[in-house]
Amino acid sequence: MTQRADARSPAALALESLQKAKKRIIELETQRSEPIAIVGMACRFPGNANTPDEYFHLLNEGHDCVCEMPSSRRLAISQTSIKAGWLEKIDEFDADLFGITADEANYLDPQQRLLLHVAWEAFEDGGFAIDRLFGSKTGVFIGISTQDYLYELLRTPNVANQAAVVTGNGHCFAAGRLSYVFGFEGPSLAVDTACSSSLSAVHLACQSLRLRESDLAVAAGVNLLVSDQTTQMIDATKALAADGRCKAFDEQADGFVRGEGCGVVLLKRLSDARRDGDRILALIRGSAMNQDGRSMGITAPNVLAQTQLIRTALNNARVSPAEVSYVETHGTGTAIGDPIEVDALRNVFDQDVSSKVPCILGAVKTNVGHLEAAAGIAGLIKTVLALQHEVIPKNLHFHRLNPLIDLDHSRFAIPTESIPWTKGETPRIAGVSSFGMSGTNVHLVLEEAPERVNSPQVERIRPCHLLTLSGHSKTTLLKKAAELAEFLKESPAVHIKDVAHTTNTGRVHLSYRSAVVGSSHKEIIPLLESMAKGDDRADELMSQVHQQDHRPKVAFLYSGQGSQFPAMGKELYQTHPVFKKMVDRCAKILDPLLGSSIVSLLLSEELGSQIHEIGNAAPAQFVLQVALTELWKSWGITPDVVAGHSVGEYAAAWAAGVFSLEDALRLVAARCSLMQGLPKEGAMVSIAASREQVAEVMKPYSDQVSIAVVNTYDQIVISGKNEAVLQIVEQFEKEGIQTKKLEISHASHSPLMSPILEDFRKVAESVTYHTPAVPYVSNMTGDLESDLIMNVDYWVEHLIRPVVFVEGMNKLKQLEVECFVEIGPHRTLLSFARDVHVDAIGIPSMERDQPVWPTIANALAQLYRMGAHIDWTEFDQPYGCQKIRIPTYPFESRKYWASELSYPTARNISQTKPEAVASLDLPVSQDTSEIVASDDSTTSQEEQKIFLSPVESSIARHFTELLGRKFIDPQTNFFAIGGDSLLATRLTSRLRDEFKVHLELGSVLKAQTVQKIAKKIKQLQEDGKNSDNMSLGPIKRVNRNRAKNHQTSNHDRSSKI
Repeated sequence: MTQRADARSPAALALESLQKAKKRIIELETQRSEPIAIVGMACRFPGNANTPDEYFHLLNEGHDCVCEMPSSRRLAISQTSIKAGWLEKIDEFDADLFGITADEANYLDPQQRLLLHVAWEAFEDGGFAIDRLFGSKTGVFIGISTQDYLYELLRTPNVANQAAVVTGNGHCFAAGRLSYVFGFEGPSLAVDTACSSSLSAVHLACQSLRLRESDLAVAAGVNLLVSDQTTQMIDATKALAADGRCKAFDEQADGFVRGEGCGVVLLKRLSDARRDGDRILALIRGSAMNQDGRSMGITAPNVLAQTQLIRTALNNARVSPAEVSYVETHGTGTAIGDPIEVDALRNVFDQDVSSKVPCILGAVKTNVGHLEAAAGIAGLIKTVLALQHEVIPKNLHFHRLNPLIDLDHSRFAIPTESIPWTKGETPRIAGVSSFGMSGTNVHLVLEEAPERVNSPQVERIRPCHLLTLSGHSKTTLLKKAAELAEFLKESPAVHIKDVAHTTNTGRVHLSYRSAVVGSSHKEIIPLLESMAKGDDRADELMSQVHQQDHRPKVAFLYSGQGSQFPAMGKELYQTHPVFKKMVDRCAKILDPLLGSSIVSLLLSEELGSQIHEIGNAAPAQFVLQVALTELWKSWGITPDVVAGHSVGEYAAAWAAGVFSLEDALRLVAARCSLMQGLPKEGAMVSIAASREQVAEVMKPYSDQVSIAVVNTYDQIVISGKNEAVLQIVEQFEKEGIQTKKLEISHASHSPLMSPILEDFRKVAESVTYHTPAVPYVSNMTGDLESDLIMNVDYWVEHLIRPVVFVEGMNKLKQLEVECFVEIGPHRTLLSFARDVHVDAIGIPSMERDQPVWPTIANALAQLYRMGAHIDWTEFDQPYGCQKIRIPTYPFESRKYWASELSYPTARNISQTKPEAVASLDLPVSQDTSEIVASDDSTTSQEEQKIFLSPVESSIARHFTELLGRKFIDPQTNFFAIGGDSLLATRLTSRLRDEFKVHLELGSVLKAQTVQKIAKKIKQLQEDGKNSDNMSLGPIKRVNRNRAKNHQTSNHDRSSKI
């Protein structure tokens, strides 16, 4: 068959080709020049500037952050007291949070530790939950130059043979560790161009984003002054100022002063940031990088190279020099460097003499010193903050212009006081320069952030909100609650819904969890304060998820008729689109069958009496239940198993996929219609007695009354003819046994239903049945059923057979269900279910006479505390929520330092004899080990008791020795707290020797927890085998910040060397 020729003329075809080519060129050009959005940032700078807000405050107040070395910094190394811009507590690190052992942390360059902390904060600042980025094309670009800590380590005995020294101090690992810990799979590299390192990293990150190598990029710079040897070497170049001050552009300029710091920015393509609703802090319009080449010396700047650099950056940004009103200069305060930098700027900016817009030259080094590898990022963050606050902070130490600098007839000015920089009709533009000592130069062109597009006004208002908090210890969780309470007190104008949305969607959900529900600051703050104090109420709001992967096993219980009430669907119908959409869908099918409006029945107070009629009650309840099911599913809560009670079994079967919504509605409508045609001569009564007691009393009436429901072992419902039922009830009441008549008009699950069975069979035969997609526990058999419920006879007999709910709950207990979610208008089944399965948690979807949203929000809070994976984005989506800046994570740090390596560490502790368990705070009894565990990262000293078998106790001891921890929870994953394949190999060897079994490494790698490894060892001992044939198989990559449901192979530290 030949293809039909295109009938168009050659000219038309050529025109089409040209148009396609032109379109492609435009797309490529747009891609090459698309602005890059800064969507998050965090910092540690001198002067205790530990947040961007603190940083801007000290800049705007004109603080000089250079000082003598604090006494706390004179660690056990050879530093002398010198002036610099110092950071505090650089020896402290939250190793537990990042799954790093104490042993490894001691060898870890504090620059890498600082990067982990500040990167974490940058993601939280931008409202990104890091675990959701696992496996993503997130690039990491780190500017880093010095290796001072390595010099100090190498002066410590017996350190050179430690593998952790390599991975802890090589520059490549500064970037690689971030990618490894957070599971990022974009480009990852460290950049050393000396003083321009961090701005080089930003430039390369922008390039990677435009080339689509990365979808999100972390760009950072870090610098710490750990050894005075580096300072002595730099001083030999005569580059340091005699008075320890950077005097940029001043006639007294004689060099710079060193400084420490770390800055991290998150970058994203502007189009992606807008699409995702990110909070945009500023835009990088363009950038450029070049080299001085053959200048006067390898460390000497080149005016021609700087001139070309700035021109290229402006050209790449599609910006003219006249549009730029601020430049954050390199501004080191050197006699040669300052004049050359200004000359290069004048070469570019003085070309347009017609521009009347002044251009201010800032220099943050006058405040904090020269942060070297972090200098450029310090200038970049300062510029972003100046754009946000609409103020240019003043330069310090400027009194009289360097005579080699000529600013006459130029646009440039040096700010000796803070200058307003207000928004105008056109966006404000700024430049940021950074020039490396080795000759690598970088210039960025920034633009103020576009106006944030507010979420469209929504008619739906959720009357209360749910805020989640979590930490990796109880202490961090309590501190987090205190900080959030303080934030809310200081921020009365922020919307609670936005705070909640940020805590829910913009934070990693760790093992210690809490959730509070409220509608206002007034309601939320006391709950947070109560939790922060750790009072009795706090215990109700908190829990611990022992394994990050754990999701509680949930059963949806669908209640039967009798719990309905007027307007029961009104609040959710009016406030949630998912619920409303499902109700409306049901109404289209059901209204013609009923001859009335199901929506009116669910919403109207006036039709209240009608909802109890047999023809309305079950359809109304079914529609409510399927809408609630869809609502829960939209939030990520899906059942592991379903069960129904009486007519609730129809909704349960629909939820399991046994029949379609249309067929289910036809069955329910037919059932109710047929029952409504029966005489109203029946009654149903609940009796607080055993099945045997009731059966004995019923014997004389067995042809008129039957047991309809067995809710629990001592709660029975009988059903049958009125007179007979009343006589039975009278006998029980004489004996003082409680009874209660049910508000129903017909006696279902009794022989009175016999007249309608054949008519109902005809409807049931027209239904298409499917194998349940979700495990289904039948209320007729009390067991898991599949084929049976696809049989017409099952649904016919369902009308007359008793409901053995208690047996169904026994089955759910066998299935180890941890949580019952009742799907219905009121909590009617939960007390019955928990009578059988007392360990399970019961959660209602709704409660009669209670507002719906607090009930359902508290239900979600309970599920969250149990470890459920909740789709918080979908939970908040209908209500116009936005992410905002709220307090970041309160790290729980402890000291790790080279000088501490002589103290007991994991390697020292490993020499402890097995019987000396008491030294590790693990007292062992004859039969069962009782660990009195105080969370070693807390200060509360609150104790919990965990009982271990002797085998588990021994394994826990080996965990503590290898990982350098005081306490190991028996359910904690070995790899989530710092273990790797090398340590696992050592663990396996120890366990083989102690227990005399041939335990394979693969078994340990698969088991991963004390409990599971102990189970494997006991199995080997019982089997009497000297061989463990368990194959290695695929290993999950264990990461405490793992994205939901994402699995990959385990590439640990050692395998990358």
